[in-house]
Amino acid sequence: MAIDFGFIFCQIMHFYSMSYECVLKLPIRIFWLLSKNIQRIQARNDLRHLNVSTAATFGAAAFMSGNSKSTLTKDVTDQLLAERGDVVKVKSNPLEAKLDRDGLEMLRRLSAPRQ
Repeated sequence: MAIDFGFIFCQIMHFYSMSYECVLKLPIRIFWLLSKNIQRIQARNDLRHLNVSTAATFGAAAFMSGNSKSTLTKDVTDQLLAERGDVVKVKSNPLEAKLDRDGLEMLRRLSAPRQ
């Protein structure tokens, strides 16, 4: 079995948006690690898209039959929200924050032109 090294090289360049020089400088173990994981990452994305499109299809069918939301759609939505996690955690309401006059003055001094 022959390995098409040129294809693998180009696949890494394309998938990871790396230049020719960057790929050449990779340690050999990292090169093969990146190569091996391309299909795994693509398979994960394909499964995610399949789940979403299936849920959307069944959700539309459930809506047309009078159900507001199918169980499958809710399950997929909950799974994706759990995987995403919290994007921003806010301890307090930013609209109620008080003006930090000392910090503002320090920023003004930092941004003032030096003479």
